[in-house]
Amino acid sequence: MSRPALLRLLAHKSKASLGLYDLHISCYVKPNAAANRAGVTKVGTDRVDVSVALAPRENAANAAVSEIIAEVFQVPKSNVTVTRGAKAREKTLSITELEIKHGSEEAFMKQATQNLIDSFAHLNTRPSKRFITSQSMEMATETSSSASLKRKAEGTSSNTIHFTSRNPPWTYLMLQLIPQPDSSSPQPLDALSARTYLSSALSQFLGVAGTAIPVDILKVENKATTSKTDQTTSHSTIGNKYDCAWVRVPREDSAAVVAALSSWIGGGSGNGANVAWRVCAKGNYLGALVSGSGADLFVP
Repeated sequence: MSRPALLRLLAHKSKASLGLYDLHISCYVKPNAAANRAGVTKVGTDRVDVSVALAPRENAANAAVSEIIAEVFQVPKSNVTVTRGAKAREKTLSITELEIKHGSEEAFMKQATQNLIDSFAHLNTRPSKRFITSQSMEMATETSSSASLKRKAEGTSSNTIHFTSRNPPWTYLMLQLIPQPDSSSPQPLDALSARTYLSSALSQFLGVAGTAIPVDILKVENKATTSKTDQTTSHSTIGNKYDCAWVRVPREDSAAVVAALSSWIGGGSGNGANVAWRVCAKGNYLGALVSGSGADLFVP
């Protein structure tokens, strides 16, 4: 049996001559979600996952998912109905009487898919506290200290340069690969495994649209943190190892990419290692992230 399409656009049965269409959306509804997690949680090739805070009783979940879809597409709630699966989690929702000019149907469908992806990105770009490690706290402290020193140095300088840079084409991300508790240690990160993990996250949450986003891997780092020197043995003990990847993505896709990477947990089934991406830093200028010109990033 073939899978249903994520979106289907059909001419309105009684008002086709007026240029009105109905948009059918395949949904999978997850009830009883936390109030701050209600919304679009995944955009696939055949369906969109929507979490609602209400329980599936007395048509409450259907009303909640209809309200979310109406907000995504900026249409009146009365124009959104559940046409299939009223008592099931797999549903088909229809937005009726959409006015679309002849010949612009393909552009409308692309924009409709983008609306779902933007809604997913908006829900998942909130700060997350899932992965907080001592290493990340040390990095945040060092960044704060260097930023404070930089501000003091700028305040004492007599030569000030003013410039304006508009619409940078890229967004740069520093990603850390986090092993999950109670799982075996993953293999050291390299460019190939980083590409595999990135592609898996984007395809899982953004579908075909995610795999089409160009992601450039600038550098992969394998580092280890060391604890304090043992006074009895006069040797330093090695602590946790961590792998980092520096990547760049188109600025207009950065919100969706960050949302997908922050929500992803996966790994290879061969070694049993489960890992997740943590977004350590994000910015439209590489020099701002590394406190310099960015040239040191490419030193072998």
